[in-house]
Amino acid sequence: AFWLFMAVINAFFYVTKFATYFWHGRTSTAVCQIAALIVTMLCFMKSQKAQIMQNPDDFCLWHSMWHIGPLIGTVIDSVEVFILEKRDSLEDLMHDGVDENRGRYSNIKND
Repeated sequence: AFWLFMAVINAFFYVTKFATYFWHGRTSTAVCQIAALIVTMLCFMKSQKAQIMQNPDDFCLWHSMWHIGPLIGTVIDSVEVFILEKRDSLEDLMHDGVDENRGRYSNIKND
């Protein structure tokens, strides 16, 4: 019963996370996160099938693989925050220095 309770809470957090990506994030990040979740669920289903078939080698493989899913999500989030957002903020800084009438970095004084 405890594991079912934890699974429901985890599912709630995943739904919240995907809703946040959908409304406030990049489409590419949301698609990557959903793809990672699909791969994770496929690995989980394969581990269940291996357990039913009493194949311990396949069960260990697929059970381990579905635990890697959250790590993949963390890598996707890290790329979003540490690479894509920094790139966008640098581009915004570059565009803030452009004056349509006088050209790039017109706010810099020339000596």
